Amino acid sequence: MAMAIARERADLNMDYVIAGGLLHDVGKLLEYEKRGQQIAKSESGELVRHPVSGYALTKETNMPEEVSHIVISHSEEGEKVKRTPEAILIHHCDFIDFEIAKRKAK
Repeated sequence: MAMAIARERADLNMDYVIAGGLLHDVGKLLEYEKRGQQIAKSESGELVRHPVSGYALTKETNMPEEVSHIVISHSEEGEKVKRTPEAILIHHCDFIDFEIAKRKAK
């Protein structure tokens, strides 16, 4: 979805859009864990939400700051910073997907 919008706009950095789209939820690997057949918050996840742990992972792996910014600002943590245009795009695409999935779950 984000790539299609970025292609139509042609004024966004497509590399950042792709990387941000792929990595924005990478911190969920630390926020959640499998316990038997269930998925639950990890001990780390009880203390740090996935945008923050995801940001740390992108910094450890030397991602460009623009990609790290997308990861940390894609969720409510991003309400405290000035989002880049690419981060705005990923934020809105993520919430579109989230809201549709939430509606279908009802």
